[in-house]
Amino acid sequence: MVALEDPKDWKTIEMVAEEHPYVVALLDGALFYMCTGTIINDRTVLTSGKCLKNDLKYVAVTIAAFDRISVNSNVFTIAFKRRHGEYSFQLKPNSDSDAIKMQNNIGLVLTVKPLLESLVSRPRIGNLNYKKLKKAALVAVGFGKINRRVIAIQKQIYQKVSCINSNWNNCVCGIEEDSNLRTYVDQFGEGGPVLLGSVVVGIVSFPCASMSVSSVATYNVFTVIGPYEYWINNAYESPMRFISQEAQISSFQKRVEPNYLYLYLLILQMFR
Repeated sequence: MVALEDPKDWKTIEMVAEEHPYVVALLDGALFYMCTGTIINDRTVLTSGKCLKNDLKYVAVTIAAFDRISVNSNVFTIAFKRRHGEYSFQLKPNSDSDAIKMQNNIGLVLTVKPLLESLVSRPRIGNLNYKKLKKAALVAVGFGKINRRVIAIQKQIYQKVSCINSNWNNCVCGIEEDSNLRTYVDQFGEGGPVLLGSVVVGIVSFPCASMSVSSVATYNVFTVIGPYEYWINNAYESPMRFISQEAQISSFQKRVEPNYLYLYLLILQMFR
């Protein structure tokens, strides 16, 4: 019998963090943990659209576990957030984890400084659709509490099953086949990556361990990112507007790229 990894053990936590260095914690203005995300380039973090309802202000990179984070070289200010234009998310009354309708639950977070990829390598992003993930073993990774104070990176394996709601578009669903094989402590990972092998193929829609289809089957819903490849690559094609938080300017500004040719000609003119 193979010994199970103890999610509270520091060696296990470090091992998960080293295996998935691109997984980040999304924080609010008070530096409290809100959601999980995935670095996809030097300034952009992929997460769920639902996570963007939170007042996200910071991205914490290269951390395995924390009690309270302070602003340091591994904490990046968020400049801009973008949710899919046709995002729709409706919960049942008096429920935090049962969606009547969920469509295009995907979002992006852009940091002020383009340094994310200099700290960690980004993962491989898969463009599979939900039909190609039949009977797949999927791994969800993300942050969640391991005791009353400490939040740590955790993971869990799910077996792909049919979703119970046809109003969840571009989604796959999974169950934990054996509750005795859990590798997490409590609810975790909302907005974090879902992997097929070493390839990111989805986003965790609800905190892991927050849903069930029976008294014994723990269930979750994952947004498949393959159908959103074009949107992810072109989400910032239009003129970008963001709050310049480094300068503490509250009004929205256009991001203007410098015209280097114009500057070069201007310098030549000055020295003639």
